[in-house]
Order: sequence, then structure tokens, then C-alpha cells
Amino acid sequence: MKKAEKLLIKLQSEQFKNWSFSDFQLLLSHLGFRLDRIGGSHHIYIAPDQTILPVQPKKGEAIVYQLRQLRNWLDRQSE
Repeated sequence: MKKAEKLLIKLQSEQFKNWSFSDFQLLLSHLGFRLDRIGGSHHIYIAPDQTILPVQPKKGEAIVYQLRQLRNWLDRQSE
């Protein structure tokens, strides 16, 4: 199983702690998000449905509420 697929399973099972920012970015790319621009520490990603998701690292880690936002986006896609 590819790393991105393992990360997706981790996200879907609501394991939001101990994510590296690079793993978060890998999962975003896997889900079809594209990096639109970087402004300071903020990385602005755009989803295939044009949803904008700004994310930023905190000491090299992904921020929990941003992982939850991605999980919520995934839930909306399956409706």
C-alpha cells in the first residue's frame, strides 16, 4: 500500500496527531489538491471542486484543525 493511501486511512480514522507537514502535503496532492501559491508560511491549496484550503506548518507539523477541515471536505465529497 502506498504511503498516501495509508495517510488517507489514518485521516479517515480521525488520527489527527503527530502528522508531519510533508505527509499532509503528500495527502493533499494525492486527493487532487494543487498548490496555488505560498504567502509567508501559508500554503494555499485548491481542491478539484475549487475549494480553497490554506494550510501552514507549526514547527514542521500539520495543525490538527486543518486536518479536520480536510476530513470534513472528504465527507462532503462522499455525500
